[in-house]
Formats: sequence, structure tokens, C-alpha cells
Amino acid sequence: MNVISGADQNRVVPRTTDFRQLAAHHGLNATPSPAGVAPPKIVSLGGDPRVPRENDPDDRQILTLPHAANTASDVLAKIRADRFVVQDFRSLSDSIEWDLGRLFYQERGSHAFRTTEHVPFEINNDGTLSAHAAEVFFANLVASESSQALGTTIFVLEIGPGTGLFAKFFLDAFREMCVRHAKDFYERLCFVLADYSDSMLADIDKARILGPHRDRCRLVRADARDMARTFSAGGSASRLEMGPFDAIFLNYMLDSLPAAVLEFDDPVIKELRVRTCLARNFNARNGLGLTPEAIAQKASSDDPEVRRTLIDLYPYFTLDYDFLPVDPAGMPYADFAIGFGRRNGRHLLHSFGAIQCLQGCWAVLSGEGFILMNDYGQGAADETAEATLHQKFSGSTHIGLNFPLLAAFFQNAGDCRWIEPDKDPGGIFARLLGRSPSEAAIDTFRRCFDKTTYDRLNEPVARARQHQQCGQYEAALGAYQEALARQPRNWLLMGEVAKYLIFAARDYRAALQLAATAISLNSDRSADLWDTVGDAYLGLEMGEKALGSFQRALAIDETDVRGRLGLAHVFGQRGEYMEAMRLIAEAITLDKACQYREMLLRKQADIVLEIDHQNREEMRVMLTRNNRLGIMKDAG
Repeated sequence: MNVISGADQNRVVPRTTDFRQLAAHHGLNATPSPAGVAPPKIVSLGGDPRVPRENDPDDRQILTLPHAANTASDVLAKIRADRFVVQDFRSLSDSIEWDLGRLFYQERGSHAFRTTEHVPFEINNDGTLSAHAAEVFFANLVASESSQALGTTIFVLEIGPGTGLFAKFFLDAFREMCVRHAKDFYERLCFVLADYSDSMLADIDKARILGPHRDRCRLVRADARDMARTFSAGGSASRLEMGPFDAIFLNYMLDSLPAAVLEFDDPVIKELRVRTCLARNFNARNGLGLTPEAIAQKASSDDPEVRRTLIDLYPYFTLDYDFLPVDPAGMPYADFAIGFGRRNGRHLLHSFGAIQCLQGCWAVLSGEGFILMNDYGQGAADETAEATLHQKFSGSTHIGLNFPLLAAFFQNAGDCRWIEPDKDPGGIFARLLGRSPSEAAIDTFRRCFDKTTYDRLNEPVARARQHQQCGQYEAALGAYQEALARQPRNWLLMGEVAKYLIFAARDYRAALQLAATAISLNSDRSADLWDTVGDAYLGLEMGEKALGSFQRALAIDETDVRGRLGLAHVFGQRGEYMEAMRLIAEAITLDKACQYREMLLRKQADIVLEIDHQNREEMRVMLTRNNRLGIMKDAG
């Protein structure tokens, strides 16, 4: 196989069997050879490579190529076969990669959402989802109050609160509704945030995310797949103190629970299994000094503390896939899943972990209460299971949900109402279920979570971006104003508009005020907002405040590339070139997606010019001084 690399990749290779002509095309004999040096000889692929003879002047330069492979795929097969196998084929949810994802959240807490390559959290924490959930909940409470079905204390549960921002924005919006409609629901509210990670809960408390709502909240350690035990008598939290719940929120967390992909090859049932290997770019240096054999030994350990030492190696694990025969007897809800799957195609995504969680929630839900879930996955039964294979987010592994499967399971229970919007907006699916939620709550849910509402909220944003691309900056500003009027608490949108004000409108003071407003909503969860503040201060030529802002960003996200670029600007302006170059070098290393590469290299070139200018000035001063000393010496 002839492999072309480097600069030759963009050349068009002539169709020829004349190897001298081919060599000339690649520049091997493009210029006359120096006197006394023979041009290189080309050896045909069809024959054995010749070994140059030391004393033969005609054999001093012979280009040899390896034997051609039997098939092109053999080359790639050999590359893959050379990888070290850490763990042989098994269910995804039993693999070391899946287990490390679970340990990752326990170990890192909210830090999982704060690095450059963080777990996505913005989509359900921009304030919009919280406001819509509060509307549905308020409508249901008003209906329950009129039917005298509402208890003295109103209990709400969020499982997997992540950063805590959904709860904060929900409570903000809910309190405002209660004040506006003269209801005492907020004063009677107990909002429970439950997570399996002690670090996650501790970070929410330490950062004071919940603000003035903290006394309305309880933070509880709980297993998402065993809610019934946690919130029942004898569990870690007494049911007399918490529950039954009038609303349970599951935001972007069911995808972190186990699932399986089944294949029906009648009469055999197969499961998609994974084999964990070390990536080809692995070496002992990036493996924390561990040999492949030591990594495999740790991966096979039953001790979570031993496995925990492999968390930082997560990026170096790759998976092979194969459908292998499986005995479904040990799989949760196997009979239901197999029956559903065979009616709907050859493959099935079986979201059994999500079913377990929802069943636990069902056990602690009040008669008029509801469960509201928002997640990604398979929206229709005829979608292929392969379309929702697992994804990697930072140091964790997730797999989308099979919503038709979940709907069929709970509708078969008989006492469940499963509610969907008339049309999903795409990407994230919202579903509401309960025994007897009010019609007012159902109508509010369908209005808030329908594609029509989503499009109405986001249309001005799309229009503003289009105006920017066309250079219509005033029109973009007007569209952004309309967007913020429709989403007044969306801190992500505020950050986008603040960047527009800095880099397009050059209105640094307005950008600073808008970014500060966003930070007041988001607290210290976004390095990007602090970078925007720093850029605004740079525009205002307030270097010290810019310095503090970029440092604040790095305190939130130690991998922040944009913050380092901003600091390089500050130190460059101060003439501290060594520190500026160090920051640029770090940023280039961390900028894996090359998002800032051009700006970093341009800034690096600017600093090099500044250094050259400084050196020339120093040299000129030195020469002038030496000349003066020479003149004085001659005069003496």
C-alpha cells in the first residue's frame, strides 16, 4: 500500500506504473543531483526489496517499500489488534468505563460541569426550563387547592441537581408567581435535592447557589434507582418529614443510568457488548506511571477505591463493540422489553435503569403530583437503537432514553397518565406523568414544552446571529433586545449578547453591565462570563480589573483557554513577556479543539515583535552609551 503523508496529501497522484515518473511527481528527483551523487533508484512493489550493497555506487540510494497487504482492511485490523485489552467483552453498564463515569461524579462533584470539556449542563440551567417547570407546578397546586387535595407542606424533589441552578431558578420563578397571585405556596414549600454524590451536594451548599431559598431546601444523599427506600420509613430520610412529593423533576439525569441495546436474531437474543482497550496514544507517562498490566489489574478489582485511581485515565479508554448472545433472564423487565422490541424492529434500546428510577419515584409521588423529565434519546419507536448509542461527556458515559419504551411500560400499568407535547422541539424531550395531574397542569405543560413555544423564544436569537453574519449590526442589536425580553433570566443569552457588544458594537460599558447581570444570576458557575468581564475591562483599558476577572475565571475552570489568552494580553501590555508567553504556551496545549489557535498564535507573534523591539532599543541604548564613552576617552 502506498501511503502519502505530510504536504503530499493534497497532490493529485498521476495514474501510472512508471515508478520513475511517480518519484518525479513527489519531488524525489525534481532537481539535478549534485555532482558525483547518483539519483535514487526505485524498487518495484512487485519484487523483493533490494538490499543496497555498500561498495556498489549504483546501490547507494535505493527507495524501498513494504510488501502490499493482502487487503487494505488488514492494515487497520492489525492496528486495532495491537491495542492492549483492559477488560474483555461485557455489558456496557458492567464495564470499567461506565463505572468510572459513576465514580467521576462522586469524586469531582460540581467540578464536572466547570472545565473546558465539561459535562453539558447549560441546556437545562439557563433559567427557561426552570420557569416553565414552575408554571406547570403552580397550575397544578392551584387546581389541587381548589379540590382540597393539597397538604400543609408542599414537597418537591429534584434527583441529580448537578450545579443546583435549576432549583435556584425554579424557586425564583415560583416565588414570584406566588407573590403575584397572592398564594402562600412558597412559604409552605420544602424542596429536596437528592444526589448519590456527597461532593455534588456539598458544592451546592458551599457555593451558596440556592441563595435566599436555602432554608426552603433539604440536601439528601440518595440512589436514583432506589428512591422508594430512601424516602420511606426506615430509610435515610423519614417519609413523615419528606413526602409524598407533589412534583419530582428529572433533568438530564436518566441518561446516566444503565441501559442495554438488544438485537433480535430469532430465536437468539443478543446484547451489544463492549471490550475496553487502551487507546493507541497511551503511554506510561500519560498513564500516571502505570503499566497496561497494572491498569487491567485495577480495572478487575471489586474495590471501588482501587478503581477510583483510574478516573484520570478515562480519556485513554476506547471500546470495541459486538452483539453477543445473552440470557435475558437476569435482565430487569426482560419479558416486557423483548415483547416490545420484537413488535418494533430488530434492535431495541432497553432503558431499564430509567424504569427503575421512575418506579421508585412513582412510589413516593402524591396522588395529584407529577413527574417531569427532560432528557435526550429516541423519540419514536421506529428510530434505530444505534442512533442513541452511548456518549462520552468529560469523564462520564451516558446513553439516551427510549421514550416510546418508557411510555408503553407506564401506560400498561393502568393508573398512569403519560403526557407528551403536541410536537417535540428536537434534541431534548419533555415528558409528564402522574396518576391524576390536573388538566390545568397538563395544558400548561403542553404549552410550555411544545415546539411552538421553543421556536418563539429562540427565533430572535437566530435572527440576531443571521444579522451579524450579514454585517447588519444594528438589526442584530434589536433582535437581541427582543430575545432578552422573551428570556429575561437567561444568563447564557446575556453572555452571548455581552460578547457581541464587546467585539462588534465596541460598547464595553454596556457589555460589562450585562455580564455582571448574568453573573448575579449564575453565581460562580461560568468561567466564560468572567472572561467576558475581563474582555470588557480590556476594552476600557482597565488592566488591573481585567487581570482580576481573568484570574477569577481560572479559579472556576483551571483549563480555561480564553482566560489565559486574556491574561496574556494583560501581561503583554505590562511588558511581562515571559509570563505572557508561558500563558500562551499553556493555552495552546489546552486548546484541543483549536478554537483559539489563530488568536493565540497571533498574540504570540505580537509579543515576539515587542520582545524584538525591546531588544533593539536596549541594543541602541548600549551602543549609544559605548559611543559616548569612546568619545570621552578620546577627548581625555
